[in-house]
Amino acid sequence: MAKRPNPLRRVVTGHDAQGKSCVIFDSDAPHVYHREDVNAFFTDFWIIESIPAVLSGHKDEGSEDRKFSHSPPVGGAVFRIVQVAAPKRNKPRDLKLEQELFVKMNPGGVSELKIDGPAPIYHRTPTVDYAFNLGCDRCLVLDDSEVVVRRGDVVIQLGNYHAWDNRTDEPGCMAFDMIGGKFPD
Repeated sequence: MAKRPNPLRRVVTGHDAQGKSCVIFDSDAPHVYHREDVNAFFTDFWIIESIPAVLSGHKDEGSEDRKFSHSPPVGGAVFRIVQVAAPKRNKPRDLKLEQELFVKMNPGGVSELKIDGPAPIYHRTPTVDYAFNLGCDRCLVLDDSEVVVRRGDVVIQLGNYHAWDNRTDEPGCMAFDMIGGKFPD
């Protein structure tokens, strides 16, 4: 198994019994999923089941007890950071393994994989994704083009097929706020 990157701290605030603001959780984010074939670690900080979100209680909506899902709950949202190791060069693409691992991380079947897409893990989710590049340059692969996304750049995706390709020798890191939507009929 690959070495897990440094843990990411998560501070969650809310209200105490008297209605005063307070810290509810302060620890390393506990919900981390490892995708072996691309050596990516998905850290889910918070998951909202439906919008509008309930803003009370002390339930940990980012706990390690949750089953990982590539997409947020239908009508919900997820905030995560994805850390990807520097890629191995000249590694042949294993379409069967790619499909098996995508199914494993997509238990509700909400995300769609296009196995014959132009890049590994070419997929779409029924979400609005706010993607913020925190690390090395990443290549956003689309049906008709490729866009280099540099550190500090933001991409807003509207349920389109895409893949993120790290073509550098550096590890990558991106933050995603994924808000559930629906594909047009």
